[in-house]
Amino acid sequence: MFRRGPHRYAAFAVALIITSVVALLPPSWLRPWTNDLERLVTFPLAPFGHAGNSLAGWLRPAPDPYSDLSPAARDRLNQAEAEKERFARLYRERERRIIELEADIAELESIPLRQMPAETTPLRANVTRRTPDKLHGVVHLNRGESAGVETNTVAVYSGTHLVGRITEVSRLQSALLPLTNTSTPAINALVYPRDRPDISPREAPVIQLIPNGDGTFSADADRVDQLATGDFVYLYDHTWPDTAQHLMVGTIDTVRPKDDAPLRDAVVVRPRFMVPDVANVTLLIERQTNSVAMEDGA
Repeated sequence: MFRRGPHRYAAFAVALIITSVVALLPPSWLRPWTNDLERLVTFPLAPFGHAGNSLAGWLRPAPDPYSDLSPAARDRLNQAEAEKERFARLYRERERRIIELEADIAELESIPLRQMPAETTPLRANVTRRTPDKLHGVVHLNRGESAGVETNTVAVYSGTHLVGRITEVSRLQSALLPLTNTSTPAINALVYPRDRPDISPREAPVIQLIPNGDGTFSADADRVDQLATGDFVYLYDHTWPDTAQHLMVGTIDTVRPKDDAPLRDAVVVRPRFMVPDVANVTLLIERQTNSVAMEDGA
């Protein structure tokens, strides 16, 4: 189809001469344009190369780092791994304990000790046991006589919120009766309007709280007192220890007229914190002064 002629042999000779001359050139002269040519040729094949490498890595089993280790080296490595796990566990435990201690410090700092008797000492206590069939039943704490706990010792949460008092004490434990328990006697309290929380105790209306058994208290109030939802309710009852006076019981949840008493309102008070909802409390230990102790000794 094509005839061989002198022109074909001449072109071949010229190509051979050019190739020979290029082959003898220094590599530094050829590198700039050969690199570009290499990139141009390999660019379309690059995606297939990456896919092939990924597939080969997935099919090829992972190398065993222990394969070249001696038995003694493997034992040391296993011991090091076990030590690392142990120290990591200890670190997590210490970190959790630090968080607990920071919470305890914040709780203790929020207690208004300046407003309490001079010998009042706060003591943190954990709930160890609850009454299974009673939500607001008696709970047991991990503090007892050895820590200074006595009958009627007051328990608070978040610094100023009254949650109950101690009814029974052993050497290492004590029983806490929640404030919301129906066995708690009626509590006299003062109401401070939410828009005037700085009024004097003499101006604050007095109400008597009765536990309902569901975590709230009921009370009757004179309509002229104009109690409203959100008003603050504080204990003011001399049947309770001095450490409990003016501690917060809760806030007014609802106020409605009484059908059988046109000049009276039915009030429901709801605590912010209750014993069933907390894992620990702060006991306010009221220690005797030296003079009282001397009189008792005499």
